[in-house]
Amino acid sequence: MKIPALCLIGLSLSVFAYAGIDIREYLDQGKKIVVIENELYKTVLVPEIARLPLSYVYKPTGHEMFAHPYKLSRPNKGFQYYGGVLDSLPWVDGKVNGKRLKPKGFLYSSPWNYTIGKDSGKAWFEGQTGFVYTDPENGDKSQLFFEKRITGYAQSAGLLMDYLIKNTGKTNARFSFAAHSRTAIAKYDKGDYFYAPGDRCHIYCMVNKELEAKGIKPPCWGPWPLSEAVELIPQKKLKTVLAFVPSNWCAIGDEKYKEALFFIAGPIDHAGRKDIMKMGIFMTNAGYVIEPSLTYSIDFISENWKDPHLTLVLKPGQECRFSLTLAVYQGISKREMPDISAVYPECVVMRPSTVTLESGKNRLDGKIAVSAKGVLEIKTGMRTLTRRELMPGLFDLSELGKFTFRDKRNFSLIFHSGNRRITLYKTSL
Repeated sequence: MKIPALCLIGLSLSVFAYAGIDIREYLDQGKKIVVIENELYKTVLVPEIARLPLSYVYKPTGHEMFAHPYKLSRPNKGFQYYGGVLDSLPWVDGKVNGKRLKPKGFLYSSPWNYTIGKDSGKAWFEGQTGFVYTDPENGDKSQLFFEKRITGYAQSAGLLMDYLIKNTGKTNARFSFAAHSRTAIAKYDKGDYFYAPGDRCHIYCMVNKELEAKGIKPPCWGPWPLSEAVELIPQKKLKTVLAFVPSNWCAIGDEKYKEALFFIAGPIDHAGRKDIMKMGIFMTNAGYVIEPSLTYSIDFISENWKDPHLTLVLKPGQECRFSLTLAVYQGISKREMPDISAVYPECVVMRPSTVTLESGKNRLDGKIAVSAKGVLEIKTGMRTLTRRELMPGLFDLSELGKFTFRDKRNFSLIFHSGNRRITLYKTSL
């Protein structure tokens, strides 16, 4: 899907450019649009409706990563399905005495303040808002402050999103959170798939007779992968399943293009307590939504709201901090996803290993996919054996050739990108 025209025309308010990345702001039809762009992507942010981002176009393929059911020109009256990433706080949905709560929470209708700027090799957006809400269970007036900082880097397809949620009220604040993401690489296709590492999932809700026949009665824990939740099979008959996998990464992939959008989570710091992201997938007969979540329950349901495992509580003054990175990778197939042994915003590692040949020389087996420009280096001790410049895409480690170790010292495979130095593989022979 093309970026909405209002993002491309209008009155330019401000532009910063630095070393291959820029950030600019447009005013069009009374709406402020922020664009972050480098050689690899163009992403569009619309703060006043909390679509952060609304759009992400990956330039090497020209594919849009998000679906946009409604045009941006549609008036923002109540909740609208504009698409993109909509952070939903303090719930995604729910009802009290038969009356529906504000869908997707309050961020898209709350007033935002934000700044944009640039630093050494990166551009950033930082926005803040806050709201008061009534706890649907006990009637307390709760108050939350929300901050989101989005950073793009000059030679990387990764988009870092840092979050802060703080209780600025006088009572405890109970909530759930999900980065409600209407992803669709190019468009919804048969065979689009979801992948997250793990062996169990929390099945939250479903409309699926096949799963009912297996004795699954949500909410409950079940085995993972769950076939009904991992592949899009378009059909007329309504089918849905929403499941959460505790994992620090997940991916939505298009098998036709061998292209995947990864969601990579950092540790969650909930008032000093560490936690892991719950990677949610809402798979239907017509499409899917990715729901990286802080909790296994994202709607207000009375029995869930009181369960400390299904919601979060911040006491007055307490904070919750976490991060998500969006990164696009080319060349990875669905079949190769289980081979992934490590995920970073700049690269994905697929089971590297060292093979000793009959000649006594060695070579590396395995693959890496990179989302950023960089240099791959093989070292033994302080000695560099070989270096290879890499562009975004898939790289077979055997192409590095054969090499020998001096005195069989420590061996390491390192990827350098910008100011980052990532040790992908290390051993001693």
